[in-house]
Amino acid sequence: MITLSILTRRLSLAATMIFMLLLVNCSESDDEDVVIGDENTAELTFGIRHDLSLDDYEEIASNISPYDTDEYPDFSPIICFNYSDDGSDDKDSYATGTLVSEYWVLTAGHNFFSSDEQSSPTLVSGIDVLVGLDPNNPDAEHEVEKIVFHPTWLEDDDLFTTANDLALVKLKTPITNITPALINDEEVESIGIIIWYAGFGDYSNQPGQDPDLISKMHAIQNTLDRTSTGILSQSSAGTYLGGLLAFDFDSPNGNVNTLGDDRTTEEENLLGGSTTSSAIALPFEASTVPGDSGGPLMMKLDGMWKVCGVLSGAAESALPDHEGSNYGEIDVFIRTATAYDWISAVITE
Repeated sequence: MITLSILTRRLSLAATMIFMLLLVNCSESDDEDVVIGDENTAELTFGIRHDLSLDDYEEIASNISPYDTDEYPDFSPIICFNYSDDGSDDKDSYATGTLVSEYWVLTAGHNFFSSDEQSSPTLVSGIDVLVGLDPNNPDAEHEVEKIVFHPTWLEDDDLFTTANDLALVKLKTPITNITPALINDEEVESIGIIIWYAGFGDYSNQPGQDPDLISKMHAIQNTLDRTSTGILSQSSAGTYLGGLLAFDFDSPNGNVNTLGDDRTTEEENLLGGSTTSSAIALPFEASTVPGDSGGPLMMKLDGMWKVCGVLSGAAESALPDHEGSNYGEIDVFIRTATAYDWISAVITE
């Protein structure tokens, strides 16, 4: 088995504190004047382009004009999980998922079970499903009936290296006022196509944000850089094949293009090994941050927006001395096309 150093995108209170300490240490270096929104540099940022504000990305997720045309996905099926692993009311973890039927939400398996941190899966009694753009003032709240993990996840959980980091969460009551997202079932994703992602990643410690609130939904844009398939995961349930999709976070200055440079890591080889990658940062180019785990990579195929990937994590060794969610970040998604048969069987049970 390949052992890699990988950044998860699940968010807990403890993880947030550690992550922010790392950023503080970084900001005390020679780049101490760099903050989000500083137009004088593209050397350091967090999640989004340094020359844009988080409000810009939140506005896209709202699907209000001009972001209400078919050039943009419908982001309303994307929900926020607020939960505690032990089932208590002390809900200090956050993650993202996508409504794929009126009863089922597709997300990442590691959100609710990681053998490095847990001896058993998260108790459903501790999970709140929050619907709407602002999880602090949700449009609706739902309880969870059960979690169905990918057949190999509980015995072979190694984030994206086994391409099985998936779970389906069944709600106790249906969501009937939102059209579920379509799931891609064919391996037709083309490198170079523009994709969108949306989630509830944590920006609460960034300038202008309230550290006591859960971050609102934001939507980001990127270019698909990698596809891979044929990755094995094994358990007593059998052997399963999976696949991955990935993109990198390019700098607007054009000086950072991780998946297009001459440096190739073991992680990049797992993603397909190609060195093809556009160095052009898109208008709303960005990366994912902690709390985004389980959110959808959405792609327009045959004129319809479909969920093609589920966020698993990020390659930690994207660049030497790389800081998480900065330019050069490589985000990795579990490919839905290679898991479609399992997904479909569960949600149609």
